[in-house]
Amino acid sequence: MISAGLVFLVVGFLTVGLCSHGGYMVNDHASGFLYSGQWAHYTNKGAFGEDVHICSESNCSWEYTFTGTGVVYITPITPDQGKVQVFIDKRLISIPDCFSETIQQQKFVFSIRDLAYGSHTIKASKISGSKMVLDAINIIGYGDSGINYKISSINLGDFIPVGSGKGDTWLTTWSNDGNIYSTSCDTTAWDNECNSNEAINVIFSDPLKPTGSHVNCLESEFGTMSHVDPRDKASWKAEGFMSLNGTLYLATARNVYGEKQPVFNPSFVKSTDHGKTWSPIPSWEPSLNRYTSIFPGQSFSTPYLLNFGQDGFGNNVDESDKYVYAVSNDGYWTTGDKLFVGRADRNCFYQLVNGSCWEFVIDVDSDGNARWGSLSQSKPVLTKKGGLSSTALHYIAPAGLYILLEWYYPSISPCPGDTCYNISIWNFWSSPHPWGPFTEVGYWTFPRYAWYNPTMPNKWISQVDRNVIDAWVISAGYWGIYPGTYAPHITKVTINLEQA
Repeated sequence: MISAGLVFLVVGFLTVGLCSHGGYMVNDHASGFLYSGQWAHYTNKGAFGEDVHICSESNCSWEYTFTGTGVVYITPITPDQGKVQVFIDKRLISIPDCFSETIQQQKFVFSIRDLAYGSHTIKASKISGSKMVLDAINIIGYGDSGINYKISSINLGDFIPVGSGKGDTWLTTWSNDGNIYSTSCDTTAWDNECNSNEAINVIFSDPLKPTGSHVNCLESEFGTMSHVDPRDKASWKAEGFMSLNGTLYLATARNVYGEKQPVFNPSFVKSTDHGKTWSPIPSWEPSLNRYTSIFPGQSFSTPYLLNFGQDGFGNNVDESDKYVYAVSNDGYWTTGDKLFVGRADRNCFYQLVNGSCWEFVIDVDSDGNARWGSLSQSKPVLTKKGGLSSTALHYIAPAGLYILLEWYYPSISPCPGDTCYNISIWNFWSSPHPWGPFTEVGYWTFPRYAWYNPTMPNKWISQVDRNVIDAWVISAGYWGIYPGTYAPHITKVTINLEQA
């Protein structure tokens, strides 16, 4: 890759300037792009994927054929660019101006989202200015293309430390302002400024060199690091995280330190100011001898919320525009046996009233359709003794599949001196629906560093080729022998697809 000598490329990391289109990103170096003219590939640390394509002659254009109902054209706007023509299916639709007196990265200069579902081609050609630049496009309105994909293999890269703080449980969500927000537990937060059971962080830019800071240490809400309430001998830990319509929703539950670490009495809280303030904070109920809870006890006590795309947008995949989905194991931080699926009507979920909003999978018929009922009727959608820890299910839009990022410790009991935590296993599963059926697609063993609790930000999922998807995962490692690993780390995940 050539290092650009143009002044507008020497910039720092900035946040993606996307509105809530959802969908998936296609970077400028993907094989599906057809470039006409003398284009060159440059490093640009402010761009999506840290790279752009640039053409400096008069006869410049690019095009890309996609399947969906819309597309967003993303580029820097700079002093040396001008107007471009944008065509959809050979019809001139718009003439956006990419000129700006100041350099602004990752701006959406054109978008359309009301096309008939199917195959479409976007083409952009230069009209004025000395240069034309392409950063990426965002495909929206994906769905059932008529082609069923399966995952043929998954490759993991190296684990790279990020941030300056420590902690685990870095659950992420992509909010309406373009930023990734993250929880962390037993933590000093992303920037080493907290000392708390739970914290909320904001992560800027792309995964190669992400920056960030804490938003709220949550010490007054959920206690200082490792604080245990003597009344129930437990502490607060994050169990799910999601952005919907600009509001952040956090699932938090009581956690007892120990081998499997039982989890019970979860609650949901929300923030309308991107994590600065939260309500309603769970309170102790003396008559019940416990904290207020949406699901009292250990049933569905680790409700990891399912993120479909930016700010909850999922193009109604599995009725995601109507329901909020969550998965939970059978009530342990690690090494549970069963996985359950629940969902809540969005309009009811927004109010955070009580568990009556929720219904749960009680059966799956021979056609793969889920039947729903009460929590007491719920049946596991996946069973693996000792192999199902509290973790998230992620939607991979380009493939139309879900990936369950499971992890566990192979020898959890007995555990003298925390020795059982120095080796971990990641076990990934894919499925066509949140309720399955689940197929094992990846298995890795991590001695010594024992990486655990992986999460995959939707913003960092992109299609780089027709059958290749790149994503990045955040996790933390064992806190004992190698304390430097007990901090946020990222690793690249390459997902290879084939037709089913």
